[in-house]
Amino acid sequence: MGVVLQPGSGTWESVEILPLTPDLWAAFTTGFRSFDPLKNHAVAIFTQADGVWVELGRAELECGDYVDSGSIQQVELDKSSLWLAADTGTGAHSGCFDLLRWDGAALSIAASGFNSSPGAGEVRDVDGDGQPEVVLNASDPYVFCYACGVRLYNISILRWDGAQLLPVDLTRLPADTVADLREANNRAVELAGASLFPAALSLIDEALGYAPSDERVYWNHQLIHALADGRKNFANGSPFPLLNWIFYGDWEAALTELQAYTPAQIFDPQRTILQESAAAGWEETLADWILTFSGPVLAAQPELAPAWFLQGWAKFVKNPGDPAIISDVEQAARLAPTETFYRTSLEQLGSRGIAQPVPTATAIPAPSSAVPSPVTVETVRFPVGATVYELPVNLSAGTRGYTLGIGAGQKLYVTGPDNARVWLINPTGEPIAGAADAGAIRFDIP
Repeated sequence: MGVVLQPGSGTWESVEILPLTPDLWAAFTTGFRSFDPLKNHAVAIFTQADGVWVELGRAELECGDYVDSGSIQQVELDKSSLWLAADTGTGAHSGCFDLLRWDGAALSIAASGFNSSPGAGEVRDVDGDGQPEVVLNASDPYVFCYACGVRLYNISILRWDGAQLLPVDLTRLPADTVADLREANNRAVELAGASLFPAALSLIDEALGYAPSDERVYWNHQLIHALADGRKNFANGSPFPLLNWIFYGDWEAALTELQAYTPAQIFDPQRTILQESAAAGWEETLADWILTFSGPVLAAQPELAPAWFLQGWAKFVKNPGDPAIISDVEQAARLAPTETFYRTSLEQLGSRGIAQPVPTATAIPAPSSAVPSPVTVETVRFPVGATVYELPVNLSAGTRGYTLGIGAGQKLYVTGPDNARVWLINPTGEPIAGAADAGAIRFDIP
């Protein structure tokens, strides 16, 4: 074709030719690009006029370091333009994707994507209607380490509307929409946004049944199903399925993975159950992932007992002394009172005790007068081996305090509402000074 590399130029390795139509060809560079000086790979459109090759348009591929002979392929989005998909490589194992469009006047890049794994994007028919879409790979292969093999599935979809590529985003319906349709669609969008895909699927199916021709509902349906299928497939093939079931939104399945162990093993400060897993060495990262997902999940579905339990376990993995662990597990037990696993876990936590953090204290002046006289007495007995006892206190009307028998050298931590007035007096009626400590008031018993 007359497209050649200059000898000794030190850039690229060769030029490949891809026939497009009887009178158009694509030429693209292959091999590794030069970095000194930087010379990006290029794709150009050529035609022939009077036996002479004429370049009509050119575009550079800014992402890809490496292009092979099969990296550029012709694809079809519509018949008014020519489309080329560039699947190239960069770095040790990352992928780049560029969608190029020749509209008869210019060659431009219509969409681009990058991923830390090969295969950053593709053109495929998502909904089976014969019109392909652009699917960009937004999955995260670094949930732990790349070689650990645990991945979070995500994609972005771009659809062709006849004139341009439009992003497919989850869309709520406005208040003036028919109530049944609006409620089903918007609840599905809310649940999918919280990564609760099993619960979202039936609702978006219901919404589509109400309005099969509503474009907003239709694409919500396509995106939710595509994300759900991908995350479920990842969970079925994951080296650490507990976390992938959480990514999918099946917290019951995630809990089942944990129930292979006893509460004593689960709430072991040495985190032994993780030492031979894909999460070994990444225990706090695992906890961070669970907590990242549990917050939105419990905001959207606060009655989900397994999510409360797993949130409590994640807090334990991060800090076995976190007092919120017990409250999360207790909430799971309240929501599922017939689930003995939650109760035995609470017993395990109670028998082991939870160490309290001891950050730098800030002195709080003790009250000098008007100390109320308690009218009830609470007997507290520590389980064998426990170092901490958590005593929930709900003062009824007219009850102004508790009498506690606490040995010298003990520490009493009191938590309550921000506007609560809390103080401690000794048997002779003298106030004991408290100190702000990790969100509580700490009293050091002399």
